[in-house]
Amino acid sequence: MIRSNHENEPPSMDEKIAAACRDAGEQAIELAERTGTEIVVWRDGKIVRLSATVARAEFNQKQERSSDNG
Repeated sequence: MIRSNHENEPPSMDEKIAAACRDAGEQAIELAERTGTEIVVWRDGKIVRLSATVARAEFNQKQERSSDNG
C-alpha cells in the first residue's frame, strides 16, 4: 500500500493566502473589540459596516463551516 505524503508537503500558495486572510480578519476583529470601532468590509459590491460582535459571530460561523467541509 502506498501512503500519501500529504502531511509532509508544504502548504500551497492558496493555503498560505487563505491563512493570511484569516489572520488579518482575526486581528481586525480583535482591534475593533479593543477600541470599540466598527469593521468595514466590501460585500456584494457595497461597503458594509459591522459591529465587532457581528463580525466575530460571522467570522466564527465561517470558520466552523470551513472546518466542517475540510
